Amino acid sequence: MGRIIGFLVSIPLFALYPFVALFVLIAPVMCLVDEWRMISSGAPLVIMPLAITGLFGLYLFMTVRWNRMRVLYEKVPVLLPTLQIAYVMLVVTNVGEVVLRAWADEEALPKSVAILLAVLLLVLGRAYLSYWYAKYPISSKVRREGLWKR
Repeated sequence: MGRIIGFLVSIPLFALYPFVALFVLIAPVMCLVDEWRMISSGAPLVIMPLAITGLFGLYLFMTVRWNRMRVLYEKVPVLLPTLQIAYVMLVVTNVGEVVLRAWADEEALPKSVAILLAVLLLVLGRAYLSYWYAKYPISSKVRREGLWKR
């Protein structure tokens, strides 16, 4: 009975996976474009709520932790690091959008401070990724027999 329930739950998760993965890969670029438009026009834009970003992170975490979904990462081992990098950049750019919206909408920050904070967030996010993948290189993960020991 447990296998049947697991199979029935995995069907919608497998169906959603291409859309979530594609969105996580494209969304940081969309957020950067929105940031640029906010800076150039000075008008606030509708941004993606941080809760939605968290739900995407929860979904990606479930795909890593659940054996039925982990098959995707075992078949294509570079997919996991790619989505990790894209997700971290999504979080960083999304928080940068929130900071810029605080300037554009509520005028809580001066424009120069908001831009400086958004750029600083991008630099810190990239520095974190550089540090993380210098410490744990992707090539060593891919060379092992899959990403997980059985």
